[in-house]
Order: sequence, then structure tokens, then C-alpha cells
Amino acid sequence: MFSERATELKVRFTGHVFHHGSRNFQTWGLRVVLGYVLAFSLQMGSLGVWLATAVSNVVGVIAALWIKYGSWARAIIKNK
Repeated sequence: MFSERATELKVRFTGHVFHHGSRNFQTWGLRVVLGYVLAFSLQMGSLGVWLATAVSNVVGVIAALWIKYGSWARAIIKNK
């Protein structure tokens, strides 16, 4: 919890807003929407829900790696 909050503050202070929406996108944009599409539209049932969960977890890991090692730490807001 503390580590996530500290990362969120670092992202906010550098001018990037990626982390704020990435967690919501991972949960609502991928897991729920993709789970619904796979389970009902493609008639995969519970397998579709599990696949959507796996895909959203992979996206979350990629986002976490980008936050940890990516170029986001470079400030985009310059001091006057």
C-alpha cells in the first residue's frame, strides 16, 4: 500500500498521470468489459472471465514495469 502510494505521488509530481487511470483501466476497461465480451458475446462462459482476468494481470505487470523502469520519472513539467 505504501509503495503504491509513493509511486502514485512520484507520478503526480513528474507531471504524468498514467498511473492514476491505469488501475481503473486494468479493472474496468479490461477485466470487466473483456470478461463480459468473452463470456457472453463469444460464448466462452467462465473460461472467458478467467482469460480476461489473466490478460488484465499481464497488462498490469507491463504497466508496473513501465512505471518502475520507464521514462516516466523524467519530468515533463519544467521549473520556471
